[in-house]
Amino acid sequence: MTLRSAVVRCMRPGWNQRVRITPLFNLLFLLIVLVGEFFLPLWIDWDLPVSKSSGDDEVRLLVVADPHVQLYHPYWYYAEYFSLLDSDRYLRRYFRRVHRLAEPDAILILGDLVDGEMDAPNVAFYHAIERLKQLFISSHALPCFVIPGDNDVGGDWNDPMSTERCERFKGAFGHLSFPKRIKFAKLYGYVPWPEHNDLSFTDTSDVVIFLSHHPIITPYGAGFPETMIHLKPAVLISGHDHVAYILRWEHKLGMSAKINWIVPPDARQLPVGSFQLQLDGVLEQSNVGNLVQLGVPSCSYRSGQSSLAAYGLVQIFRNRTMKYTLLPLPDRLPVIYLYIFMLVILLGYTFLCLPFRKTWITILCNCGVFMCTYFFTQLLD
Repeated sequence: MTLRSAVVRCMRPGWNQRVRITPLFNLLFLLIVLVGEFFLPLWIDWDLPVSKSSGDDEVRLLVVADPHVQLYHPYWYYAEYFSLLDSDRYLRRYFRRVHRLAEPDAILILGDLVDGEMDAPNVAFYHAIERLKQLFISSHALPCFVIPGDNDVGGDWNDPMSTERCERFKGAFGHLSFPKRIKFAKLYGYVPWPEHNDLSFTDTSDVVIFLSHHPIITPYGAGFPETMIHLKPAVLISGHDHVAYILRWEHKLGMSAKINWIVPPDARQLPVGSFQLQLDGVLEQSNVGNLVQLGVPSCSYRSGQSSLAAYGLVQIFRNRTMKYTLLPLPDRLPVIYLYIFMLVILLGYTFLCLPFRKTWITILCNCGVFMCTYFFTQLLD
């Protein structure tokens, strides 16, 4: 006697009401999919700025940190296909919405573009890079500024930087890491290769923004790159830590440097609201001055801290004030876990309690409902 037949015989006669249970399960599954793919994204509460004026008194920068685009593995590509599909869809869906509503002047991407692996083959890297370009770069006409992270070129404590990976990144994004001027804001970035950081033709009253993947100022000290000191930056923006924070660093001659945490890092929840600051200082060549550093969390649910996923919006005004707003994203992992739980229940119920033909019809119907809802909601974005 098979396990299936034994279970069916042992069940109470009134419990195996297939006509009643199957439609209820299908309805419950449809409700869960609608909540996860349609209603939950609609419940996002973003503190969006007012519509941008037509003048040149404001620069809006949409900051994308640590997207961690998933690399595929040739040996089990089809097994992980849906994981890649869902991760890319999450990034694309909310980037499109933020881009449309925030009206930025430029897109800043702060490294860790891919889920780095030291031994990742070139074909997997370039496959991920092409997907990333479609997600964040080629889908609009705005200028982009891209710098590498340790996942892209190495440089973490257990993953040394390699010349080969640097050259690979330069070939894909080197033209997007050159200094740029957006209205009255100068954008520079830290890259681990020689580069001409010269925008000397610009006005000295411009606001200088320096981007880096790793935070330059930490509670343990400040390590300013040589290429940055002569630029006199007023704002530093970094990713890597997957948490949001705002600090003001001050160093006066004859005194030790100090850090004022305007918004301290919190690995449990994102800060709420917009934060306005006055950019009343810069970093001087003597390593003294007053500047602001912003930490931007990852925009991916694959970062290890899915509840903190967000995009950052930085507004720079000509009167040297700045506003930093976090645009939080829904936590995707609980929805995925619920889908997996429902799949286990579906398979267990159908294979143990339904006739063979009814089993496959029920599975196909539920899979069809899921796929139709999944892709239909994508068309609505």
